[in-house]
Amino acid sequence: MGTKLNSIKAKLAKNANLTGHELTDQTAPAARTELEKASAAIRKFLVQSGEQNPGINLDSLTLDSVDW
Repeated sequence: MGTKLNSIKAKLAKNANLTGHELTDQTAPAARTELEKASAAIRKFLVQSGEQNPGINLDSLTLDSVDW
């Protein structure tokens, strides 16, 4: 999860010379879009995991196979 969040941060940082790495009105839409895509991918992964293995312990799941 940290890797994905760092990737989103890197995308925002490409405008660092304009924004100083801060979340602004200019960068907020891109951040929101990226976070919503990540959230949807994680949700899909969790639902599929639960369908394939009902009662699965979520603590034992890794997000390596999530299609970001």
